[in-house]
Amino acid sequence: MPIALRVPVRRLSQREFGEIAFEVMRHVFAIHKEIRRFFDETITGLNGPLAPFEEHARRLLAHSDLRAIAWVNVNMNEVTFTTLER
Repeated sequence: MPIALRVPVRRLSQREFGEIAFEVMRHVFAIHKEIRRFFDETITGLNGPLAPFEEHARRLLAHSDLRAIAWVNVNMNEVTFTTLER
């Protein structure tokens, strides 16, 4: 099924992406601060294979101006540090 865009789309620069990510996270933390009393929070990690996540991260990297994506996966048995580069 084709996707029709009604507005022009362009790649974001690393700086533009960072500015948007910072602003989004500012809102996320503000909302979290207001509603956290309603949730029983836990810290979770990917408890299955990392390959599916890495595949999606590589796609994001291919379609952005990002030079690399780094993440830390923490679970009960191990801590994994991963960096994907172009």
